[in-house]
Amino acid sequence: MDVWITPWEENLALPLTDWLPDLQGEPRRAIQVTMDFGQPRWFVNVIENHQVTRVAQLDWPAAVRQTHTDRTRLELRIGADGIRFGMPEYNAWSTASLAALPFTSGSLVWPPLVRRRREDGGKPNSWGWDDASSWAACFAWMRCARILSGAGRLEFAAPAPEGARLRFAAVCNVELNDGSGWVRAERQPEEFHRPEHFSSYFVPIRSGATQAEVRFLPDGWYSGFPCAIKDAMVWAMSTATNAPSNPNPPAPLPPVPPPAPKPEATLSPRGNQPADCRETRTCPDRPRTPIRQ
Repeated sequence: MDVWITPWEENLALPLTDWLPDLQGEPRRAIQVTMDFGQPRWFVNVIENHQVTRVAQLDWPAAVRQTHTDRTRLELRIGADGIRFGMPEYNAWSTASLAALPFTSGSLVWPPLVRRRREDGGKPNSWGWDDASSWAACFAWMRCARILSGAGRLEFAAPAPEGARLRFAAVCNVELNDGSGWVRAERQPEEFHRPEHFSSYFVPIRSGATQAEVRFLPDGWYSGFPCAIKDAMVWAMSTATNAPSNPNPPAPLPPVPPPAPKPEATLSPRGNQPADCRETRTCPDRPRTPIRQ
């Protein structure tokens, strides 16, 4: 269970800790917050040139109940003097003082996780997120396909804004045509290249495009096997024109707030996912504040 913050231009559709056998490893540069396997603790890692440095550790407070019905608030703060991660309700914090981070603004991504119950009636064997929020700047996105097997077309719910990119994961080499002609899609800077696993793409597309044709090509020895695109989305920093950068200097980390009373745990009802996957999301208009070291 983890969260990744990567530079906008280097984000991966499917980042993964590199000792796991699937996918293509970690981003070139990132901040990762990850839960330890089999132990009630969290690690904060800084990644540069695919090399991981652990900068902080947060042990799970003894007062926190580990149950699938409770929601424990976790908070990550990044400032000019370091990184702070903790549980405000329990006043439990871990802070890393850093001279510099490998980037000064980025996008926040967390892989989807499903909480499952064990067949033997034991505790749930995985964790899940709920009601995530951020103080950082938001961007617009459109989901245009959950999965596409074989050549086909990705249709957008609205014309692509200025500076938009098509973000997806794919097996096989990919060529795209957004109305400007066929171009070879370049992979993101990944740690590995395993042709039989999904790779991440973040491809610029034409402003005003409403669809993209897709076709596949063999990838080295991976020829004659199934090809696919999954989780295709249009990302854009603005719904109209290029978003201006924020000239404000980074601020120091704010002081740790006093712990708030812990509310009663509740579960929010979840509706079914819409059948039409061509959704559009635009974050509320807020001051644009880049993630800074």
